[in-house]
Amino acid sequence: MPSAGRLPALSRPLALALTAALVSPLAHAADRTPSARSALPSFISELTERRYDGRSDDLLTAGLGFAGLRGPMPRAADPDRPTAAELRRQAVWASAGLSAGSGGGLGRLYGPDVDRGRPVPGDGKVAGVEYRAVAGSGAHSVSFVVQVPDGFDRARPCVVAAPATGLGGVYSMVGTAGAWGLHHRCAVAYTDKGMGPAFDDPHSGTVMGYDGTTGPRARLHGRTAFDAGLSDAERARFDAEHPYRVAYKMAHSGMNPQATWGRDVLRSIRLALAVLNRDWRAGAPGGGYTPASTTVLATGVSNGGGAAVAAGEEDRGGLVDAVVASEPQLNLAPLNGVRVRQGGRAVPAAGLPLIRYNA
Repeated sequence: MPSAGRLPALSRPLALALTAALVSPLAHAADRTPSARSALPSFISELTERRYDGRSDDLLTAGLGFAGLRGPMPRAADPDRPTAAELRRQAVWASAGLSAGSGGGLGRLYGPDVDRGRPVPGDGKVAGVEYRAVAGSGAHSVSFVVQVPDGFDRARPCVVAAPATGLGGVYSMVGTAGAWGLHHRCAVAYTDKGMGPAFDDPHSGTVMGYDGTTGPRARLHGRTAFDAGLSDAERARFDAEHPYRVAYKMAHSGMNPQATWGRDVLRSIRLALAVLNRDWRAGAPGGGYTPASTTVLATGVSNGGGAAVAAGEEDRGGLVDAVVASEPQLNLAPLNGVRVRQGGRAVPAAGLPLIRYNA
């Protein structure tokens, strides 16, 4: 199995790079349905593919470039009905988080326009192919995105797996791990861990699709990221008794996505290897892109960091070579034999689930 040492040293420059990076939008790119579905993992229920030319649109800055990412949020042509491409561009802009200023060496030491302190051409834009996939459906759905830059290193293939932090959407780590991975010619695999934003408005009958667009339940049937599961009669009765209430996936789905964080990160890696083997075989190492031939780094922040750690713990197939987690949010097993002290005093109840602290 390859060692993590095949990637550049994971030192302070990486920490800087992982704190300011960017990704892409979907304008001016054609969708393609996969022709070789048999090559995809069985858990994938939907897959679309778009190519970005690195000029009008790209994998790292959504066509905005470093300068555009530092400007005001891009607006939708119709703010009441943004398109999937416009929503994606806004998500990438928000993930970049560059509009607040340029302190700390942004744009000079780190950012989408620099790599290890050296400027990169094209104002940070990266051409390549993006695959967007869904596993499951409705409340059980998990979203994935895999980005493969045109400069993908076939001689030393690598994948950076970057689960979303917090309740963020699937693009929330574009502004952190995305730039580092793409600058180092790796494919980048994102997942929302099943925790992405989604809602059901019983009053208007409006729901959200996998791509973030919203519309009537009947029109988005089969592509809704969450549905409260009420019949028409139940919905009308509930709205009459509790008008203008909105159901949200995380609060009202009855699911526990935290239980499958590690699984979802491992699935994002399997999806990345599958699309590489399906569409990028030319120049692949002997035997194709496999855990033995491909270096995989799992990284995340907060509960994204917890998901990366969980993936490393649950990995039984040698998929993950290294984990880099910042302030990982974890629920630990009972601390048998471990003592926690703070300010010289023993902490009697450490590592408990959050709900225990608030009970």
